[in-house]
This record gives sequence, structure tokens and C-alpha cells, in this order.
Amino acid sequence: MRNLKRIAMTVALAPLIMFGSLESKAQPHVHGKGTLFIAQDNSLWQLQFTLPASDIFGFEHRPETEEQKAEVVQRTAKLKNVENLISFSKTCRLVDHQVEIPDEFNVTGINEHNHHKADKHNHHGHNKHDDHGHEKEHDHTDVEIVSTFDCAKALTQIELTIFNSFSSLKTLEALWATNSGQGKLEVSATSPTVAL
Repeated sequence: MRNLKRIAMTVALAPLIMFGSLESKAQPHVHGKGTLFIAQDNSLWQLQFTLPASDIFGFEHRPETEEQKAEVVQRTAKLKNVENLISFSKTCRLVDHQVEIPDEFNVTGINEHNHHKADKHNHHGHNKHDDHGHEKEHDHTDVEIVSTFDCAKALTQIELTIFNSFSSLKTLEALWATNSGQGKLEVSATSPTVAL
């Protein structure tokens, strides 16, 4: 059943995702700018962030020093706490929260392969293991975060707290498809609200 709902959300967002990907392919990789896709399927809401690794970790290469490794661990822990990313209605319950970091940032030596269910007080993440090998140091890498919520009432706005947690992230291009319509908006630290 959950997979059917995920498919429904993907279908609902398809026009926006296609438009967004075509637009982003035409633009060069830009540090400080990420994307946020928001989809609603009745009471279920899914938010997907795609963020430049350089804005999350402060660099885009495999961590080389103990200081860089510690930074990756600390910032990954921040990503695993959904309150560091968004804030909205207390009528929503976190159903699932996944954090996928590029393999070259896996400093623990262990990739987690389990998707963790989360409750109101316990937010976990997920590291994605990519069997295709490691990226070259000069390649641009992204961090992906997918959060799913079950909301008793439809959301009218989402407040982004991610700008407070990751100050080098300057803007997010937000694209959404909800039961009441679709839209697109650029949000920033000075204007962090997505009005749906």
C-alpha cells in the first residue's frame, strides 16, 4: 500500500519534476542552491530535498582530515533530525525520514541499508550505498533527503528551518503538487516560507 502511495505522489509530481530537471540541466551546478519537491496524496505529504554536498559538509570531496570526518558525522546527524530542515503543523506525524549521502562521505565505514521508520520523537536517516564506484574528487555531489508525513489537516504553508542549520545554502527552488494545485517558488533564509 505504501508503495502505491509513493507511486501516486511520483505521478502527481511528474510534470513539475520533468520541468524542474529540464530547467536544471540547462543551468550549471550552483553552490548555495538546492531543490525541494513537495507532493501531497490525501493526508500523506512527501518532501524531497536535493542539496549540494558542499553546502552541507563544506566541501565536495572525500573527507581527508579528522576534522573533516568529524564535520561529516556532525552534519549528517543534523540532517537526520527533521526539525533542522522544516517546521509546520503539529497535526502532522513523521512516517519516514531518509538521508542519502554520497558514498565518499561515508566516514563510519558502514553504510546503513535499512530505511528507518520514525515516530514523533525518534528521527533516523539512511545512507545510500552506490555500487557504481566513487565519484572523482572534482565531480559535484548532492545529498538527498526524503521525508514523509501523515497530516490530519491539509498544509497551507511549510517553514524551512534548513537555512538556519546550513548557512552556506542560500536558496531552494520549491516545486509542489498538492490536492489544491501546483506551484513553484524560490525560497531563501530571508524568505523561508512555502505558501501552498
